[in-house]
Amino acid sequence: LSDWQQADSIGMGVDLGGRDDLAALSACAKFLINDSEESDPIYRYEIRTFQYIAEDTRRDLKAAPFSQWVDEGILTVTKFPLRALSEKVKSFCSEYYVQDVAYDPYNGQLFAEQIEGEGIVIASMAQNYSHFNEPISELLQCLADGRLRHDGNPLLRWCASNASLTTDHQERVMYSKRESADKIDPLVAATMAFRRAMVALPRITGELVII
Repeated sequence: LSDWQQADSIGMGVDLGGRDDLAALSACAKFLINDSEESDPIYRYEIRTFQYIAEDTRRDLKAAPFSQWVDEGILTVTKFPLRALSEKVKSFCSEYYVQDVAYDPYNGQLFAEQIEGEGIVIASMAQNYSHFNEPISELLQCLADGRLRHDGNPLLRWCASNASLTTDHQERVMYSKRESADKIDPLVAATMAFRRAMVALPRITGELVII
């Protein structure tokens, strides 16, 4: 990946999951490709994901592929996934001057209160067609154009393989797990982060610029 300190903007998204789900945090950096006043700006994006799961999950973490992800440090097993995820959000926002974090208000009120208490802006993004149609469509276009890359996370690849798309009566798209019983949480978090990076203003880096 590129040097994210040089990114035009960075967005973050979280999918907190449930007791036996993955809790996922994703960050997405946006980089300007063209710099012409004669055309609309074109951006490329880079994605990183971090995954957590509870120690007392009913899922067998000694079975593949989860055992390999745990051994490689890709999946963090912890007694308190929400606490670990929240601490990662705080440290990441501080390091990269992230503007805001998207979350699903369905089960994220406690998380939102904790993060807002740190002075981080929280953006509500319910998991429905209305909120996900545009970022999914743009993400797919970036993939087709070669303007999207990620950190090589095999768990994210696995989640993407578990997801399919469903369409409502307005031709809007949303993720579906109807063809797989496995998890897609990191993919959802990545899409939320992608959305926040799409709409974010250029970051305030704290660097002094002398004119």
